[in-house]
Amino acid sequence: MKVRHRALAAAAISGLVAGLGFACGGESGNPTASTPDGGRIVAHDPNDPNYLPPVVVSRTPVDGDGQVSVRAPIEVKFSKQVQLGAVPATVLVGDTPIAVASTLSSNKFTLRITPVESIVAPATVTVNLGDISDFQGRGLEPKPSWSWTVPLWLSASETLNAMPYLGGALAPGAGGNTYAAVIGAAGVTVFTVHSASRRWTKLGDTMPIGPGRFGLHSQVALAVGKDGAPLIARVEPNLGIRVRRWSGATWNDLGDAFGGARAGEQLFAFTVDALGRPLLAYTPYSASRTDIFVQVFENGAWSMLGNGTLNDPSEFATSPSIALDKSGVPYIFFASNNGSPTRVNRARFLSGGTWKTLGSPFQVITGSAGRGNLTFDDAGNLFSMVTFEDTDGKSHNQLFGFDGKDWAPIGAELPLGSTLLCFVRREHLLAFVRAPEGSPAKLRILDITRSGWTSSDVPPTASTGQNSMCDVDADGTPVMASTPAWNQNGTVSLQRLNW
Repeated sequence: MKVRHRALAAAAISGLVAGLGFACGGESGNPTASTPDGGRIVAHDPNDPNYLPPVVVSRTPVDGDGQVSVRAPIEVKFSKQVQLGAVPATVLVGDTPIAVASTLSSNKFTLRITPVESIVAPATVTVNLGDISDFQGRGLEPKPSWSWTVPLWLSASETLNAMPYLGGALAPGAGGNTYAAVIGAAGVTVFTVHSASRRWTKLGDTMPIGPGRFGLHSQVALAVGKDGAPLIARVEPNLGIRVRRWSGATWNDLGDAFGGARAGEQLFAFTVDALGRPLLAYTPYSASRTDIFVQVFENGAWSMLGNGTLNDPSEFATSPSIALDKSGVPYIFFASNNGSPTRVNRARFLSGGTWKTLGSPFQVITGSAGRGNLTFDDAGNLFSMVTFEDTDGKSHNQLFGFDGKDWAPIGAELPLGSTLLCFVRREHLLAFVRAPEGSPAKLRILDITRSGWTSSDVPPTASTGQNSMCDVDADGTPVMASTPAWNQNGTVSLQRLNW
């Protein structure tokens, strides 16, 4: 009997110690608390995340970021699994609330907030978190609010401390690379800028270029081959137009220079077709007339594309531009006149090895029929922005479209400088318009469905458009390289339109 009494006493003491464990701590020595559970007393750690309200661990975009894309995802990660209430988040663009869709990831730790309507830059975006709780009903503590800025232009590069900057060309490539040919006093230098590093990397040595029209530096043009390698076309002093390809270590000539020493004085156009063949339209200089020729590089040499010249031999031709349709057929657009005050623009396309006329010759105005930048939209419609000099002696721009039968003007005339390019993205046609020295450049946007132009400022670094370069990347986003002032010793920066 004594043994039995001792065993019962030991059990009682053991139970008492266990019952006091919530006050004295367990094996870990951490303080514990008790929670009713089906009539039983259960000990647990108050720092156990299962018994704490959810908190925000991270969020993107980060608070105060001034360089955020309009396409940037909005995500919030929590310390534990959560569930969403009726209004888990609200989003304001400026002071205006916008509709959003809030969804949880499959593991319930990440909230994704997707605006139903596109955010239009420039704007300040603010997110307020609301009805979010864990699965025990404990609400989010605290409920944070944060903001960021979506600027009109996103900085896409470091600042390049360049030579006196006299213009150049851009060619966005694959894999986040953008190629820039920068013209300076010593010639033209090609750089690449990667979207991740944002650094300017020089590709090879500076190349000399010949004198251009009116004493200015001659034109250069960039293109990117099917293999992703950049190509440059430039006027080589005393030789003519020279095309080179970057091998990864050096620039290699593609055939001989052609067109004569003064070939670049009337400008040229350069591209790569669907087969990866470089195409170049140019005007060989002649005292009597200037014709338009198109050359193609294949099998290690340049040769004429099509049956000879595109222009009437009795007329003077200049300023060709080139575009390829979805089938890879080249189209050429140029200005032409017979020496009289009446000057016209003409278009040709290649069919069965012969250059065919596309529509009637047309003139913007009696006077200078200037350069036309040619482009196709996604539906295969053809457009050209023609720069001309009006009776007021100033440069103007007029957009023309080919309606399947003939050319017709579209939208209002743009009374600004000269157009560097026009291109199409989805339902929009864009034109980068540079202004006279000292005046701000503009990016003009035409919504084809509304047939109206809108105007957008260029980056703050581009106080003048005279020496700015503009092009589009693979998804149709405008990319610009600009410098604060004309012929300034110093800086060039790369920017992308935020849309």
